[in-house]
Amino acid sequence: MTWEQLSASDIHLWTCKYTTGQVDTLNRKVLSTYLKQPPQSIQFVENENGKPYFKGRSDLFFNLSHSADFLAVGVARSEIGVDIEKLSETRDIESIAQKIMSEDQYNLFNMIHNPDSRVIAFYRYWTGFEALVKALGVTQFSNHISLKKFVIDDFTNPEVEADGWTINNLKLVQGYSVSVATQIKDPKFSSFEFLD
Repeated sequence: MTWEQLSASDIHLWTCKYTTGQVDTLNRKVLSTYLKQPPQSIQFVENENGKPYFKGRSDLFFNLSHSADFLAVGVARSEIGVDIEKLSETRDIESIAQKIMSEDQYNLFNMIHNPDSRVIAFYRYWTGFEALVKALGVTQFSNHISLKKFVIDDFTNPEVEADGWTINNLKLVQGYSVSVATQIKDPKFSSFEFLD
């Protein structure tokens, strides 16, 4: 697989199990399949908020996220944000929801009374929000207009629009919520499991 094989509407998502200390190595191995160069020779630069990019390239983008023991790497021809979170009923979702959700969004969220549905809805929102933050290359509490427009009014819908961005929630890994933010209209997702 090379970057030339990616069409403008393709988004490739790689997932794999990892252990502490492997994130950079595994990310570089995935990305080297597109760049056709040794993993250790890939050079990155970061924007002012720490979002990584390939040094000297504006034709290929990536983003990564990890949670518990899974890593997710997204690769596309345009800006992309990826977030993965392990579903956990013990996490204090109420305090997190109050911090990241607008008042209107929090009121919609509070209309969900079934505990299992509430956990799934929370992670659906959180990974979508984080994927958008990462795609924009801003911080979680910035005043970016797209973040203010990110509202999920139907928690069962796997796709949400926010100010020109599409946020998709994908079922890639059992027990995890994975979301991807992109400006690609009608993205074509391909998922791959990276085996080291």
